Amino acid sequence: MVNTNVASLTLLFLGLLGFARPADAIVLGQTDTFQDGTTMGWGNGPFAPPITNFADGGPLGAGDRWIRMTANGGGSGGRLTMFNDAPTGQWSGNFIAAGVTTIQIDLNNQSAVSLSVRFAFKSAILQDSPGYLSAPMLLPANSGWTHFSISITAANLVAVGGPTAYNTFFTDVQEMRIIHEVGTTNLNGDPVTGALDPHP
Repeated sequence: MVNTNVASLTLLFLGLLGFARPADAIVLGQTDTFQDGTTMGWGNGPFAPPITNFADGGPLGAGDRWIRMTANGGGSGGRLTMFNDAPTGQWSGNFIAAGVTTIQIDLNNQSAVSLSVRFAFKSAILQDSPGYLSAPMLLPANSGWTHFSISITAANLVAVGGPTAYNTFFTDVQEMRIIHEVGTTNLNGDPVTGALDPHP
């Protein structure tokens, strides 16, 4: 169920209604279903292990597609990090105008270690650009699908690197990330060996 201030990572919403969504514009109620067999604009860099779309076994059961990202703990493929960015990303743009204050996501930790998964928001598509981190979504090893509803209001985010004030920053988010990050010191994620299935 989509509330008036919630967006979830599952994007059939606009397609069903037949709207043409402009680039770089998050909308209320959007979801990423992955049912078209793609990653729906989610990437993890040219040197990281590719994100894979699977045809069956998502959180909705039989016939529900899902994606997996993996990390080997070292180098460019060492972090469980994926991103969706401007100018074409459906998770960039003006969150304030869209009224999005909560994001829902299903996660499945396929790793042998526990994970601390967060949303990270960046002001630019650069390695060290400032931004904000969400509260952690804690997953034990081999967790199975687990649903989270995470507030992204100012009181529930951590500023990293000196970003602009919340009400300014969230009018022009350039990149949203899903990362494994135990602490709150960066927006890129921690090195880890494992696999994570995100179904936002």
